[in-house]
Parts: sequence; structure tokens; C-alpha cells
Amino acid sequence: MREGLSVAEPTPVGKIQHFTDLNVWQDAHALVLHVHSLMDSFPDREKYALVEQFIRAAVSIPANIAEGCCTLRNMGGKSLLKQIKMGQGLKY
Repeated sequence: MREGLSVAEPTPVGKIQHFTDLNVWQDAHALVLHVHSLMDSFPDREKYALVEQFIRAAVSIPANIAEGCCTLRNMGGKSLLKQIKMGQGLKY
């Protein structure tokens, strides 16, 4: 990982009660915080174009994971997997 980002320690199986317990969500959230700190160094003229696009893209990753977890409780595990794959596609 790049400087400033760290990977969450594995959560024991059976201890996941909320989407924030998922390592993938924790890593995605850390990415959002890192992107925000990087964007602070961009010039003001980029604040409403490039910076906003970076932030929206980063925020959508943990949002998709959280949405998949909520749907998981109502519809089953396939939805979570779909949301994680969607988040991975947005990340790269």
C-alpha cells in the first residue's frame, strides 16, 4: 500500500454485525480519507471539477459496500458480492 494507507486487520468470522466491521469497507473508508487529504493540495481552479470527481469516485466504493450489506440482510449474499465487484470496478 502507498504511504498513508493501511490495511485493516482481519475481522474474526462471526464477529461481523455491521458493514463497518468488514475489512473491505474499512480499507475503502481509509482510501476516502486519503483522497480527501490529497485533494486539499490541488489548486483552487480544480476544486469544482477534477477534485469533486475524485472524491465522488472514492466515496462510491464504501457506499456500494454498505448498500450491498443492507441488501444482503434482505435478499441474500449474492447482492453483497455484486456491490463489492461494482466497488472494485469504480476503484480501478
